[in-house]
Amino acid sequence: MAGSISAPVSNGGVFAQTRVALYPVQSLTSGAMEYFTFNPLVPPNDMGNPSSYTWRVEELKAYRSYTVRGIIWTFTDLGQVSVTWQLMGVNENQEVVTATNSLGVGNAVPTGAVMSVLVSVTQTAMNQQLSVTRLAGAGPLSVVKVTMYGDIEENTLP
Repeated sequence: MAGSISAPVSNGGVFAQTRVALYPVQSLTSGAMEYFTFNPLVPPNDMGNPSSYTWRVEELKAYRSYTVRGIIWTFTDLGQVSVTWQLMGVNENQEVVTATNSLGVGNAVPTGAVMSVLVSVTQTAMNQQLSVTRLAGAGPLSVVKVTMYGDIEENTLP
């Protein structure tokens, strides 16, 4: 059975033959509905909204504390970006502890190269969660890989 596709003449006011996908978005300044297209040549640097990634360190054995001594962040150079890394966990007294480090990376002229940088952050805690946050307009955030390194310690339960 042969199928056929009927291409519409219009795609929201743009000729369908241009093969451009239009996405409805709401303007942050006026609140008006607008149509935009995705431009892969422009790095993703949202001027109105922050962005973040969050990971959880899986527990290897019960009642163990992990001492994170640093993070190796591998990223694609899409341009200059400023980010804040945060480790959050709980200590033996079930108190929330955090450690943060803010840094800027990338080149003024994006190279598209995959690069790595050492993020200096140290913390000892259980059930640690790692997050990276980019404020609005702080540059294009790219995460290829994150590697945390450190030690595992045994806790004695009361």
